[in-house]
Amino acid sequence: MLSLLIVDDEELELEIIQNMIDRKKLGIFNIFTAKNIACAKKILTQYYTPLILCDIEMPGGSGLELAEWIRSRNIEAEIIFLTGYAWFSYARSALKLGVRDYLLKPVEREPLMEALEKAIGHLPDYEDDPVQMNTDQLVKKITEYIQDNCEKEIGRKTISKIFYIHPDYFSHIFKEQTGCSFIDYLIQVRMEKA
Repeated sequence: MLSLLIVDDEELELEIIQNMIDRKKLGIFNIFTAKNIACAKKILTQYYTPLILCDIEMPGGSGLELAEWIRSRNIEAEIIFLTGYAWFSYARSALKLGVRDYLLKPVEREPLMEALEKAIGHLPDYEDDPVQMNTDQLVKKITEYIQDNCEKEIGRKTISKIFYIHPDYFSHIFKEQTGCSFIDYLIQVRMEKA
């Protein structure tokens, strides 16, 4: 189960792209949208979002700047650029930033789905069992968040909102992956840091 972020300053483009994506086929359970780079950064710091579709030219910052920001923070994400510009300098910059694909607008459904499938195939630990491997990554991100924020008030609802998963599903996968309940893990981390 994956999350996708679409970054485009045009409301109509965001809507069209969302409607083209076969969520069920790709295993995408959530699609976030951002109209600018600042909003995209906020989403990426709050939610585990390994797939990103991003316009290049936008007011307030370019998709290239967002890709640089993502790479500088070691955020594991596959980036696909969508742009109305077939400029070689953009394509070269995209390659240097490890962008997975570069699609020209107006994008058609088939090339978009192919690019997303290719990107999903390159996600770490995703090749063998997509749902299980993504669960492993998600629980790893959650345990890292707990370790970094254990002094704060953290509950199931907090984690569920931050990582955009149902509280019951969170409890289930957390216990399955770690061998202990969320609250037991939190207490253990707090005791180790005390």
